[in-house]
Amino acid sequence: MADWTVDMIQRIIINPFYTITFASQLTFDHIPSINETIWIQTNASLIQQNGAEIWLTQLLDILEGNSAAEDDPINPFNAINIDSTNAIEHPPLITKEVWIMANVGLIKEMGVNNWLKQLLDVLVGDIVTGDHLGFSEPI
Repeated sequence: MADWTVDMIQRIIINPFYTITFASQLTFDHIPSINETIWIQTNASLIQQNGAEIWLTQLLDILEGNSAAEDDPINPFNAINIDSTNAIEHPPLITKEVWIMANVGLIKEMGVNNWLKQLLDVLVGDIVTGDHLGFSEPI
């Protein structure tokens, strides 16, 4: 079994796939309208202005397709191509409330900018798998 790293644990906690199914319209290849750095800067400001809990709630609404504003500055679709596996229908493993509270704490621990960068990495598919953790069957 592999050793768990801090990075692995952070990527697991950050991953909203464990609490929602993404709207399929957010998971197709496109040319993002802004670069990642601008998205991170904008959203770091929004988190500082409105609070992490409110921002995380809005993020989940957008990712689920419950917010009609495609040009919403919170929408990571504007900065990246979200991996299509996030739109596979599945039951949530944790509640939204638990995910939000865990990430409020993780934002404080990691810092807003680092957390936002890690979120984008996870959304494009840099996720922790069973292979990383040594849970897959040997061939």
